[in-house]
Amino acid sequence: MSETRAVYMVPDACGKREAIAATLERLKDRTVLNLGCGNRPILGAINHDIRSHSDMIDIAFDLDVVGGNRHLNWPIPDERFDKVVALDVAEHLRADVHVWLEEMWRILRPDGILILRVSAWDNPVSYRDPTHRRTFHEESFCYFWPIHPLWQEYGRIYFPDGPWFNLHVVERGNADARWPDRGDICVVMTKTQRPQTVTESVIGQACRGAFDG
Repeated sequence: MSETRAVYMVPDACGKREAIAATLERLKDRTVLNLGCGNRPILGAINHDIRSHSDMIDIAFDLDVVGGNRHLNWPIPDERFDKVVALDVAEHLRADVHVWLEEMWRILRPDGILILRVSAWDNPVSYRDPTHRRTFHEESFCYFWPIHPLWQEYGRIYFPDGPWFNLHVVERGNADARWPDRGDICVVMTKTQRPQTVTESVIGQACRGAFDG
């Protein structure tokens, strides 16, 4: 990531950073982070939520005080986790997608795993929750995958400082019984490093015919 990026402190976290750091140190053997866990903690993980609403919450801070194109600064060290899980979280965030993905990228170790479940564009239930701020397409995260035509053509220009992920799984799940074929979008990605410079000729070859038919 760019070393010259502006840093905006998350207000809710400022007074808690030392306590969160102490908890992360005390639980340093736990290398899975469960973001926005709600009532679904993961045994053996560090469970996070916006507030400490029960004893199962290990750390609490708002993921999304700063929105728009500003950079977040979660109170978590760089490359702290092997895996980050965020189920039904991203659709609630005000920050642009690349902004919170930057933080997930930052706190993951090299080749770390990111598991997301997000609201799908064609799922009627996606529009039921008044706190949902966006929906996602099956190819939304291809803009962060350096070998994909959508990154080659657009993502490298939109997000020159990353983040970068390899996309492994995109599937549907957690469907409402009324619309069994329109579940949420479930994504598994791994953190990768800044790609090598892509020449225009390579881009042309990668994208030629990608949108035909």
